[in-house]
Amino acid sequence: MARARVCVRTCRSIRVHIEADAEFTRQTPDDQQMRVMGYFSTTPVEVTSGQDIDLATVAAQLSSAVDNWNSKGSRFVLD
Repeated sequence: MARARVCVRTCRSIRVHIEADAEFTRQTPDDQQMRVMGYFSTTPVEVTSGQDIDLATVAAQLSSAVDNWNSKGSRFVLD
């Protein structure tokens, strides 16, 4: 945490994007469990001493990415 504060003061701002790896599962017709990974990230944002990262926006972007990934009826469930 201290390094981030020093960097903000020195660099004035940093560019941040959040990456998330998620595991999805579903039952196959032969009653097996299928697992796949999904990889998601947010759009980059500038963070400064006067502009914190908006965690609600991060959560909304990641949730939207998961919904979009699963929107074609794959029946995968986020574990």
